[in-house]
Amino acid sequence: MTESGVPPEIHRLSQKMTDEPASKVFVQLADEYLKYGLLKEALWILSEGIRNHPNYIAARMMRGKVYLQTRQTKEAKDDFEVVIREHPEN
Repeated sequence: MTESGVPPEIHRLSQKMTDEPASKVFVQLADEYLKYGLLKEALWILSEGIRNHPNYIAARMMRGKVYLQTRQTKEAKDDFEVVIREHPEN
């Protein structure tokens, strides 16, 4: 943990997002949030990242799964439909 109580990897990736806001590193950051059970933070960072990268399928898949975990089935369905439309093999 860093001095602020934030896990080092979250701190590092958050800093990278600050330095490069349009980066696709937001998926890695969301994954780290999920490791610590921070679903709300993961949803927020995924939603922000998808706003900049709407066709980033890995981000849509991850957000859909988090929506399912938080019982937001309509939102999950919306993301999964985008994934299927763009990559039917999924």
